[in-house]
Amino acid sequence: MSYQKGRKFEWQVRRLLESRGWLTVRVARSKPLDLIALKNGSILLVECKYSSRISEKDKSKLIEMAKISAGKPILAIRKKYERRIHLVNLEDGTQFNP
Repeated sequence: MSYQKGRKFEWQVRRLLESRGWLTVRVARSKPLDLIALKNGSILLVECKYSSRISEKDKSKLIEMAKISAGKPILAIRKKYERRIHLVNLEDGTQFNP
């Protein structure tokens, strides 16, 4: 996947979260997360993947960072040929509704 597609997807996820009242910050260098979102004392640590999977190493890092920050580790993904953005809580695999 190209850098441009990945960046565009990050911005789409950012706009989705902001439209639901979250304050979002894009993380420089994007490893192991792309966005931090804040709302009413809640913290989301978001990794954005456009039609690809997160490595086990990055998943573990994100979950550990979420534990340290009392946040939620979220994977934002768009499956191939779909328009919808899926937000998944990496701790339990459930859909996250912002």
